[in-house]
Amino acid sequence: LRGLEFVVDSHRVGIAKPEPGIFHLALERLGLPAERTLYVGDLRRVDGAGARGAGLRFVLLDPYGDYAVDGEPAIDTIARLPAWVAANFALGISRPRGAR
Repeated sequence: LRGLEFVVDSHRVGIAKPEPGIFHLALERLGLPAERTLYVGDLRRVDGAGARGAGLRFVLLDPYGDYAVDGEPAIDTIARLPAWVAANFALGISRPRGAR
């Protein structure tokens, strides 16, 4: 758990993904607005649906390319996340490049 601020355990809070409430709990604890938050998950239907339902941006961690859908952001390794963020978000601004 080194490097983590905290863990929101669905069994302890009584809310499980894809329910947006579990994401809202984490956002509240972090003190961050949903629109400035990126969620990285490995289950498109659970993580992606829940994150988007809570208003977060989502990128799929899909090492073998088994679950990616055309037009949906995906990376094959967490090591690529910093470069993906740099390529898709303007520095200091939470919206994707080209968005108005």
